[in-house]
Amino acid sequence: MSRSGQNRFERGSPPLLHRSLSPSRIINLQQANGSWVNSNGRWCENDPNLVTAYSVMALEFVYPGL
Repeated sequence: MSRSGQNRFERGSPPLLHRSLSPSRIINLQQANGSWVNSNGRWCENDPNLVTAYSVMALEFVYPGL
């Protein structure tokens, strides 16, 4: 969304600001051991190493220098 210049999800009402919503959602999904994982194995998303790397990269994008 950042490449397109959009800052909102326009689905539903009211529109959601993606930069304020995504970081808190990512942080709330963190496991007790510090990793992230998805129970759905599609695209290897049940691999905590891969999903943790994606999560940290997403947080780094929102909070540079994290």
